[in-house]
Amino acid sequence: LPMTAFGALVWAGVARVARPLVAPANRMIVTVGGPTLGGSGRTPLALACTKAIAAHGARVAFVAHGYGRRIDAVRVVRPDDAFDASGDEALLVARSLAKTCEGDPQRAVVVVGPSRQASVDFAATKADVLIVDGPPQLAPRRADLALLAVDDEEPWGAGRCPPRGDLRAHPSRFLEAVDAVVRIRDPLAAPNKGPDQFV
Repeated sequence: LPMTAFGALVWAGVARVARPLVAPANRMIVTVGGPTLGGSGRTPLALACTKAIAAHGARVAFVAHGYGRRIDAVRVVRPDDAFDASGDEALLVARSLAKTCEGDPQRAVVVVGPSRQASVDFAATKADVLIVDGPPQLAPRRADLALLAVDDEEPWGAGRCPPRGDLRAHPSRFLEAVDAVVRIRDPLAAPNKGPDQFV
């Protein structure tokens, strides 16, 4: 086998779909993952879930990543934070939630930390429902609801694992791990005529 093909087989064999995480037993956990290394629409779906649950009166924590940032301590992201304090994505989510939950800022918060475990532990003290942006599934305790966001046009990206493509694991592993697949359509793209669900 060429080295790139061999590398893709190795990646597919060791890639984890369920991420190890000690989830608090008395909190509802929703995971929102994506099958590719980027561009699946995972974060917009996680944000939509957070807003929908908060709209029904529950306290919700969006557990985010501090992409490209060194986060020394776990904390709630404020809408007026500097872009370099928590990561662009976390800040944009916090600003969006602030508009949605105006008048009740504690109803939906964004949490970042030095590790996902630290963030989940802290988020559990702030909310009844945790939306974990990133892993498709958790282990050993499974998420109460596991969603997989996929791009409407290219749900499985290049269809290959690195170094030949951008797929995190074989599609069958994702489909076995999650409860539902949500196809995310670019609002500027031509309408899809299928029966799929969009956000």
